[in-house]
Order: sequence, then structure tokens, then C-alpha cells
Amino acid sequence: MKKIKTAVNAVLKTLYPDYPIYGADTVEGYEKPSFFVYITQTFSEFSANLVHKNVEVEIDFIQKEPDESAGMDFFNKMQQAFLKKLKVESRYLNLSNHSFEFTGNHANIPVFTFEIEYYESIEKETETAVLMEKLYMSNSLKKGE
Repeated sequence: MKKIKTAVNAVLKTLYPDYPIYGADTVEGYEKPSFFVYITQTFSEFSANLVHKNVEVEIDFIQKEPDESAGMDFFNKMQQAFLKKLKVESRYLNLSNHSFEFTGNHANIPVFTFEIEYYESIEKETETAVLMEKLYMSNSLKKGE
């Protein structure tokens, strides 16, 4: 999930290079305008070799002063930037369930959310035992065989 957040933040920095980006660990002392980005795992399923995961990405746009028109512009930029795929290192992850809303006590904070579904391989621990080099066998025949 950390790599996903890094990729989302990189897209935001491309679109809004002068706006700081914060996470859940910031509750006060943040600058305006800015973004808060949250990543929440909503589903995971394991098999012998794979993990299937869904995460929700939430981007809150904290404006200097509430401005509905600027909020709508933000929604348009987010929809274009996160339309179908997100490049995370060498992978392109599928995006879906985009939503836009104004939230907060006065319904004046633009919030954009979307989901990412992806699979990861399960790393297998390598054996540390020394491989057998010689095999000694003896066979004996019993009478009547």
C-alpha cells in the first residue's frame, strides 16, 4: 500500500506542484491549499501463491477558502488523472468506482475516492538446508525373491 500512496502522491505533485500533501498522521499545522491522501485496504483474499487485494484511495482537497467552482475543477483533474490505470513502479493497476463529493461540517471540502484491485505474489522462503550430494544405497535380496 505504501507504493500505491507514493504513486498517487506523484500524480498529485505533477498536477499541483506547489501544494503540500499530508497523510493521516497530520491533524494540525497544515498549510492551505493542500491535500490529504488516505489509503484503506477494503478486501484481501489469499491463495497458495497470490494475494488478491482491494484498496480505497481518498484524496481530500483542503482549499485556502471554500470555492465550489475550484472544487469542481479539482474533480475534473482527478477524473482525468485517475481514469483507468495507476502506474505503480513497473505495474499498471486497474482503477474503478470513482466518486466525487463535498464533505465536512459545511459540505465544502472536495473529496475524490476510487478503488484499486490488484494481485501480489506471495514470496516463498528459500530453503536454507544443504542439498544432499551423495546417496548411499544398499539392497539385499531375500531368498525366494
